[in-house]
Amino acid sequence: MSALLTLRDESHDGAEITNVSLTGARISDTAMIGARFSDVDMTAARMSGVRLAEAALTDISLEGATIRDANLRGLAVSDADLTGMTIDGILVTDLLDTWRSS
Repeated sequence: MSALLTLRDESHDGAEITNVSLTGARISDTAMIGARFSDVDMTAARMSGVRLAEAALTDISLEGATIRDANLRGLAVSDADLTGMTIDGILVTDLLDTWRSS
C-alpha cells in the first residue's frame, strides 16, 4: 500500500501521470489548462464548478450521465448515439424526427 500523496500550493506544469490509480482522489482549486486525458476511467466521477470551455471531447462515453445547471451555449454534438438522451424530459431523437419532418 502506498502512502497518501498530498500536493498543496505547488506547480507541476508539464507533469505526466501514467498507469496510476487515483480512485477516490479529490481535486479542487486546480488549473489544468491544456491538460490531455486518454484512456481514463472516470466512472461515477462528480464534477462541480468545472470549466470545459473550448474543450474537445472525442470517443467519450456519457452513458447514464446527468448534466445540470450547465451553460451549453455554442455546444456542438455530432456523430453521437442519442438513444435515450433527453432535454427537459423530451427525447432528443423525437425532437430531431419532428424537426426533420417539418
